[in-house]
Amino acid sequence: MYSVSRGEGAPLLLLHGFAMDHTMLLGLDPVFADGWRRVYVDLPGMGLSPAGPEIDSTDAVADAVADFIRDEFGDERFAILGDSFGGMLARRLARDFGDRVMGIALLCPVFVADHSRRELPELAPGDGPFAEATSGVAPDPAAIARIEARYELRTPPESIAFPGLTTVITGRQDTVVGYRDALRMLDSYPRATITVLDGAGHDAHLDRPASVAALLSDWASALVEARVRNSV
Repeated sequence: MYSVSRGEGAPLLLLHGFAMDHTMLLGLDPVFADGWRRVYVDLPGMGLSPAGPEIDSTDAVADAVADFIRDEFGDERFAILGDSFGGMLARRLARDFGDRVMGIALLCPVFVADHSRRELPELAPGDGPFAEATSGVAPDPAAIARIEARYELRTPPESIAFPGLTTVITGRQDTVVGYRDALRMLDSYPRATITVLDGAGHDAHLDRPASVAALLSDWASALVEARVRNSV
């Protein structure tokens, strides 16, 4: 799996959205420049990462990322930031790795895989236009089709509560995944802070960059403080 690593410190894995690549999250890099080893990946079938026929579902993508984590981070504890589809992966990985995950940041995350079941806002007159992320490298259309055909995770990650520090950032005007479905999941994240940003669509980090940076910085600082306390 293709990856780009920057800086030194505690590992932070950054997972991009569907049919995108790691470049869509590089603008967040300054937020984590102090004390974090940022590892950006291209998910299988996207960007520069190939995907064989075994990549046939969201669960298969998550399995591939889990293997990458074991190879890249060894026994280290780590944090995850997931955007959109990457947020759905982050939720599953947090369940899989348990207390090895210090915390997760979910940026406009997918909570409901079935588009028809998502509760989406209606835009009011004057809303937008909103930013739209673009990818530098075209995805593999065959792999994308296979994943889309089995987009929903086999087991809801929220079947087990995640106790780590969590921040969820949503856009009030996000007509792709909405924000209300995220609010319904808070009981499964007892250490979660959720923010609904007005003036933000599905790419909240592009629409409201300063606000998103401040929220992520607060989350990252809290993780560092907790890590220091636990090491004393």
